[in-house]
Amino acid sequence: MKVSDLIYYLHTAFIMIWVVVVIIIFGTATIVVSFFDKKGILPHIVARLWGQSILFASRTHVTVKGFSNIDPDKPYIFMPNHMSNFDIPVILAHLKVQFR
Repeated sequence: MKVSDLIYYLHTAFIMIWVVVVIIIFGTATIVVSFFDKKGILPHIVARLWGQSILFASRTHVTVKGFSNIDPDKPYIFMPNHMSNFDIPVILAHLKVQFR
């Protein structure tokens, strides 16, 4: 086994463990803050932090283009194609509008 393969497998294992840990931490935090916020703003902020932490741990860099075209006062449908496991963390971390 090459050193680069070993590093890849260790990094993948780290990401898998990290995701489980942050799901427990941020999932619990989301449940707790949801009792204090009827509009859902605080749980959304916690979810955004969850997405950012997963992208940071996996060293995934995201470039957002066209965000200036989104009017926060208008309704939109955001539809990821789910061609990656990172769709949800990317959307939560970088789509800076309140959505359900």
